[in-house]
Amino acid sequence: MKKAFSMLELVFVLLIVAILVGISLPHLNFGFKNAQIIKLKGDISLIQSALAYAQNELYLKGLSTKVNVLDEARANLEGEKLFYCSLSEINACKGAQCCNANLLSSPIYASFKGWMKTGAQNYRYHLNSKTHIDFIYNADKTSFECVNSPFCEELR
Repeated sequence: MKKAFSMLELVFVLLIVAILVGISLPHLNFGFKNAQIIKLKGDISLIQSALAYAQNELYLKGLSTKVNVLDEARANLEGEKLFYCSLSEINACKGAQCCNANLLSSPIYASFKGWMKTGAQNYRYHLNSKTHIDFIYNADKTSFECVNSPFCEELR
């Protein structure tokens, strides 16, 4: 009576497991990308709601009817505070290119694995190291919109 597996049996089992992993791997990655898109949709909704709230607050105070800039963060630097202006920044700076409203109660920190400021009014969300989605803030319309990405339709 045989008490061990033969080398041929082990090779066949490993081959079947490898085939099953190869078939399931793309589906696991698909779920991760969907989770990132859902998180991004939540972030966009939060930013747009915060913009509307800040605009209404400024209007009610009689200061201004538009939010000039979203933050004082520098472009393409990790660790910068995005969508956030501290009270000292709001009080210290006067002018069209200064924070005049605080959008979020706590900032989103810039990272090449998430949100990053890429210009004065431009932002980028990194889905992974190769794929990103660009956004632009239009102060005249007080709108934060997706630009030039195949994901823009999916984010609406």
